[in-house]
Amino acid sequence: MKLEFEQTVEHIRDLQKNHFLKNKWFKRLVIFMIRNANKINYKSKILDTNYQWEAITNLKESGLCFYLYTGTAQAIIIPKSAFKNDQQQKQFEELIKNKLKI
Repeated sequence: MKLEFEQTVEHIRDLQKNHFLKNKWFKRLVIFMIRNANKINYKSKILDTNYQWEAITNLKESGLCFYLYTGTAQAIIIPKSAFKNDQQQKQFEELIKNKLKI
């Protein structure tokens, strides 16, 4: 599954409002793409990083986004608007459930 989207200030504010207000520090937010089921690839204009699924420590969801945590103060923002339809979002949710087992 490949998701491409523009991360907006609204997405970052949603993460802060729903999840990071309890934490004093958060390190970085990056654009998210899933290339295959074996790893997660984050790509932006200045960064191209691969993470194993084991790096994801938690999953949270708001009305606007999914958040894949890689630490207590670091998360990958996945806007729900990135999904083409409900079916693709359900496939993503199943992939996450199967890989994370949290």
